[in-house]
Amino acid sequence: MNQLEPFAQVRSERPCSVSAEMKARQLSKITELAETVEAAGFLTLDEQAKILGLPRSTVWTIRRGSHKATGLSASIINRMLAAPTLPPLVRAKILEYVQEKAAGLYGGSRSQCRRFAARLSVDVLRG
Repeated sequence: MNQLEPFAQVRSERPCSVSAEMKARQLSKITELAETVEAAGFLTLDEQAKILGLPRSTVWTIRRGSHKATGLSASIINRMLAAPTLPPLVRAKILEYVQEKAAGLYGGSRSQCRRFAARLSVDVLRG
C-alpha cells in the first residue's frame, strides 16, 4: 500500500468546495445556452456563429464547455446581445446568465461582479 493512498481516499470523500459548485453551476448555465441555440433550430457551427454574432472558434469553445474559468466575458455577451438575428429564447437565456453572474452566483468578489456589470452595454441589455 502506497503511503499516499489513505490521503487520496479522504480527499475524494470531501464535499465539493463552494468554488467548484459555483463553476459547475456556471458550466451548466452555459451548456443550457448552447442547448437553447440548438433547440431554436440552429444546429451547425456556422448557423450558431451567425445568429450569435460570434466567430466560429468562440462558439466552438462555448459548445465544448472549454471556456475560461471566469465564464463568458462582458464583451462576448455584448456581441451576442447585439446580434440582429438573435432568437428571443436565446436572448432570455443570456440575460439569465448575466443576472446570475452579476449577482455573484458563479464566484468572484463584489468588485469583480460590479466590473462585469459595468462592462455590459446598457443598449444591448434593453434589447
